[in-house]
Amino acid sequence: MGQGGLPQLIQPTFEQPGYKHFNLKPNLTPELQWAKTSMQSPYGTSGSNWKSSPETFGWTIDIPSNSSATLSFPYQDGRQLREGGLAVNTATRLIKEGRRQWLQMKAGSGLYHFTLGAKAN
Repeated sequence: MGQGGLPQLIQPTFEQPGYKHFNLKPNLTPELQWAKTSMQSPYGTSGSNWKSSPETFGWTIDIPSNSSATLSFPYQDGRQLREGGLAVNTATRLIKEGRRQWLQMKAGSGLYHFTLGAKAN
């Protein structure tokens, strides 16, 4: 568990320890509409800042140099994933966990501004 009883938002992987590669997956609940966290790793500062509403999901992610992350986005049919305003055409896969679905992708180092909203006409 992380601070304040919330699950750890930035999770290391066993395959690449020391936060060389890590997982980011928001903990969405009806009571929690946003979360912001950052941590210092051997490669630099990793950060996650997301905000959720019934219409859209926005997520700013900072992945330090020489690192990578697996990102899991909440998914609903008809929603389009964008980064910096452009449609994401990167390889993604759909993961089902109970009644929830997640859109999963890998990302290299950089600062990303993702939105998941209504599908463009």
